[in-house]
Amino acid sequence: MKGTVLISSPPQFPSFEIAHRAEGNKHYFEVAYGSSFNELYYEFTPKEFFESPDREELTLQFKRAGAAWMLSVLSALSEGKRQFTTEQLVAFASKGNVDG
Repeated sequence: MKGTVLISSPPQFPSFEIAHRAEGNKHYFEVAYGSSFNELYYEFTPKEFFESPDREELTLQFKRAGAAWMLSVLSALSEGKRQFTTEQLVAFASKGNVDG
C-alpha cells in the first residue's frame, strides 16, 4: 500500500485492508483482500469508484469489513461536497462511522 492504512485485518474480515493518500488535488484509495493477502487489489479515486464495474463488489466488501461509512466519504468526495484529511479518515475508521 502506498497510502496511510485506514483499516487492516478487521476481525470480521481478516484479509481486508484499505489505505488513503492524497496526491495533488486528488484522493486515492487502495483496497486489498483475499485468501493469499492482496489477492485482489483495487486503486481508485472517488469518481472512478462510482464509474467502476467493480463498485458493487467493493461496496459488498466495505460492508463486510465494517467500513460501510466509506460509501458516504466516497460520495462526498466525488461530488465535491466535502474534503477530508487522512487524519479525519483514520478517525472515521477507528470510530466506524463519519458522525461526530
